[in-house]
Amino acid sequence: IKEFNYIDKMNEVINKIRYFRGILNMNKKKPFKSIIIGYSLEDMYGLKKYEKILLTECNVINILYENINKISKITLELNKKNVGIKFKKKSGEIITEFKKNQKETIEKYNLEDCLTRKKNPLITKNTKCEYTDNFLIYVDLTTDEETEMIYKRNLLVTEIQRFRKELGLHVWDKIKINLATDGKILMKSIKKYYNYIYNIIKYDITVNNVLDRNIGKICKIQKDVVDIQIKKIDL
Repeated sequence: IKEFNYIDKMNEVINKIRYFRGILNMNKKKPFKSIIIGYSLEDMYGLKKYEKILLTECNVINILYENINKISKITLELNKKNVGIKFKKKSGEIITEFKKNQKETIEKYNLEDCLTRKKNPLITKNTKCEYTDNFLIYVDLTTDEETEMIYKRNLLVTEIQRFRKELGLHVWDKIKINLATDGKILMKSIKKYYNYIYNIIKYDITVNNVLDRNIGKICKIQKDVVDIQIKKIDL
């Protein structure tokens, strides 16, 4: 039962990240630089067990875990309507006292049933955040060369797979892939993440930085022009 509870909480995080992508109109292939998960101690250990799934499903480069009390602050607000019902004519005096000294006023008049606890995130720079049932989740909106390289890598893999399908090739067909682009960051991305690309495509890619407009399919990876040629190798 406890294991299912952790899976539910993992899905809680995944669904919130998907929600962020929706409101940001962000392509699912573009990674977040990082997310911060505000947790209780028990929840952290359960989530860390599924971190690989979270990294993949959320398409995030790094996951940070932080005690929720360190990244948010709880403020107390007085429900004036409830105070009025409970204390009638004395309510104005109590509200004034509360503004001056919350702790003493709460204890003096036993105001627990008249309080609203509001959670306030403390990290605001270049982030978006929201509470779920169990967590406070921040997404880092930073875009840098690392996020761009991973984004281009993911888009490239999609284009190659799409082109292979257009050519009527099956996943078991042995193929040769030539690719040409003058995109500097894309070239850097292919070099850095070549093994990742190979593990999905399953065949080596020959890369050139000299464009030949006639070698195959011309597409764009963001602003980078890419020429892709895929040939079936007969056995």
